[in-house]
Amino acid sequence: MGFEEAARDVAGRYRSRPAHYYVRSKLKIDPVSRALHVLAEREPFGSVVDVACGRGQVGLLLRASNLATSLIGFDWDAGKVANANDAAGGLDDVRFEQGDVREVVVPAADTVLLIDILHYLTREEQDDLLMRCARAARKRVIVRDVDPDQGASSMLTHGWEWVTTTLGYNRGARVSPRSFAEITALLEGEDLHVSREPCSAKAMSNVLLVARRV
Repeated sequence: MGFEEAARDVAGRYRSRPAHYYVRSKLKIDPVSRALHVLAEREPFGSVVDVACGRGQVGLLLRASNLATSLIGFDWDAGKVANANDAAGGLDDVRFEQGDVREVVVPAADTVLLIDILHYLTREEQDDLLMRCARAARKRVIVRDVDPDQGASSMLTHGWEWVTTTLGYNRGARVSPRSFAEITALLEGEDLHVSREPCSAKAMSNVLLVARRV
């Protein structure tokens, strides 16, 4: 299934009006969903664990497109997890669970996704989560996060994340982006080869890291 068709199918699965409009706009505007779809077309993701999955639209996009064979998602927001499980109806081998990413056991999978979560954690928590994900991943870990080293665009992205956290739209105790060189070094220490590419809306500073098992 192509990206546009899959995006329409996934957005249509959300019966809650706010969730539907959020997912529809997120899939359309945020480039990460299309980037992952393109990547998975080249190298199918197999079994997927989506850490901090939110409403689950990224994983459901991959599963609905048959680019993932199974999907487990975790998020600490019970309302978003409920939206995700409701939208997953009719798809086999998909489940979403409530859990704090600082504590959940990351199950073994071919692909582990860490999309826009690291900067909400302390450095120590980031290190711990990255290590757990790297050790759980049989083939790849994919990270999308804020690159703090891109000048004005980094400041804009950081500021937006601070606003969404302060207003309670995203649950997070802090916004603490870190150097991608540090993230890369940690993942490479777990026998993963890391490549990177821009993956953000205009004027923002998000970057996609793909860490493949050597």
